[in-house]
Amino acid sequence: MKNIAILIGITEYKNKEKNLPVCKNDVENIHKIILASSKYEIIEVIKGSCTSSEIRNKIMEIEKDVDEEIGELFFYFSGHGYNYNGNFYYCASDTDIIDINSTGILYEQIDDIIRKINPRLYVKVIDACQSSTYYIKNINSEEKKINDCYFMFSSKQTQSSWTGKYMSDFTKLYIEAIIKNQESQSIKYIDICNYLADKFQKLNQTPEFVTQGDMLGEFINYNPKVKECLIEIGSKLEENIVNNKKVEEISLKDIIHTKIKKLATQDMYKGFMELLNENINSIQIHNEDLKREFDLNVKSNNNIDNIIDKENIANWVYENKEKYNLFANSNIGQLRRMLAYNLRRTLGTISGQNEIENLEKITITENEFPYHYTIEYIPKEIGLEKYCIDLVIISSPYKIYLFFMNIIQSLASWNSYEVKISSEWKKYEIEIKNKEQIQNVISEYINIFEDYVIKAINEYLDNLDIK
Repeated sequence: MKNIAILIGITEYKNKEKNLPVCKNDVENIHKIILASSKYEIIEVIKGSCTSSEIRNKIMEIEKDVDEEIGELFFYFSGHGYNYNGNFYYCASDTDIIDINSTGILYEQIDDIIRKINPRLYVKVIDACQSSTYYIKNINSEEKKINDCYFMFSSKQTQSSWTGKYMSDFTKLYIEAIIKNQESQSIKYIDICNYLADKFQKLNQTPEFVTQGDMLGEFINYNPKVKECLIEIGSKLEENIVNNKKVEEISLKDIIHTKIKKLATQDMYKGFMELLNENINSIQIHNEDLKREFDLNVKSNNNIDNIIDKENIANWVYENKEKYNLFANSNIGQLRRMLAYNLRRTLGTISGQNEIENLEKITITENEFPYHYTIEYIPKEIGLEKYCIDLVIISSPYKIYLFFMNIIQSLASWNSYEVKISSEWKKYEIEIKNKEQIQNVISEYINIFEDYVIKAINEYLDNLDIK
């Protein structure tokens, strides 16, 4: 019985600004440990620049060459990830999110190939943004059944996965868990998850673990080669920590001059918010065709408890509260502590739903002005769908952050509508001292929204079965 390791680290992307050089260190250090363990007979390493079709083909070649029972298949990925409509895509060097289906790699495509290989244990470690995917979805089919699955995702569906100068945070702590556990003869996957759970409670990133099995399987034994390898990797990690501490000293006077002086006064803030409120309430439909078919209605309130995809904004507030000095609070940290990485709950989430879903709360602490608006395009005649913009405003002493979401509501009865589909939140930010930008931002988004509406109307009418 053989074991297989597939290790992927994508560093180069079409947009050079998106390159991730640390992923090279991620995959190479994992590879060193895998090699030293002598556990895996088949090892495939894909790193640097590689297209989505090349990655799929290399994994398919492994599946074709398998001619005996496979004990464990260890799959590791470090690079960009993208979550679209609840589905996670691995981003290859040629991935373009506009054409995500044809240039990205849907997670299920990899799982389908692994299912054909049919290992007794399937371990998947994903270090990428938005990597968590609700599972376990058709991982077992009647034809091919994978007995045990251990899945470790570096972040939630709505989160970024952070990197340092040398390695990605998740992979670094994954390896750190192995280094710290050397008093034992081996390290089990549950040991690694427990270590990650403890460390990430203090960080603005929430790994998620899903399992079908007890996670008591061993990752590696601490043979002499592994110990030697861990000493080498550990010394590089320590060296990187020391180098990061060597920062240039900046005087208090310089800090105040360059940063604090950029903040607005309370009067500036009030002037900005009054102008913003005026611009929102005076929104007009731009497109002439839409003007003929729709009436416009703008509503404002200070209630965001029931907004769609509240978790996304709650996470953003939690992660940026101190960084941007936001006039808002989020209870995401409290919910994470409630979850406490209780492995019996998080690791046993076969259905994919956890008990804290939809409990996120956002508290706006500066509420003199409305911070929630709904802009409605209401059909003048029954038959067309209703189109809305949800707008949430988060303030700070420096910038105002505008979160826009497009919503389509379908007819539920003669006098009511229900949500059919919603987009992801799109964030704009405007410096309070540059309030002349307000009109440009609002106008720009209305144009984007109306393009969205026209496309949605055409699709709706094409699908409408009226002859």
